[in-house]
Amino acid sequence: MKKIMGISLAFLVTLMLFSGCALVTPLPSAVYGNMQGGLSVDNNVRPLKEGRACAKTVMMIATWGDASIKAAKKDGKIKKVATVDYDTFNILVYGEYCTVVRGE
Repeated sequence: MKKIMGISLAFLVTLMLFSGCALVTPLPSAVYGNMQGGLSVDNNVRPLKEGRACAKTVMMIATWGDASIKAAKKDGKIKKVATVDYDTFNILVYGEYCTVVRGE
């Protein structure tokens, strides 16, 4: 019984330590991560509006959401895209990836 408990505890600790590493952030962090980055820019379009689209995950077991550029354009009622950026956030077993579109 003690052997099973020890193996279970070791597995749980390993899962907690490494679950954040494989979440949604491009630069993995085991405990906490929060970063932003740019993907593309069109200097001929003014960034007057903003739209966001996000996908979320819990322990890499359940994932949901639409983080596409198309969904972010729809959210911000954007027809011409000026910039596409991303925001990521993760803490232990929860992660979020958002696409942020700005444009006209």
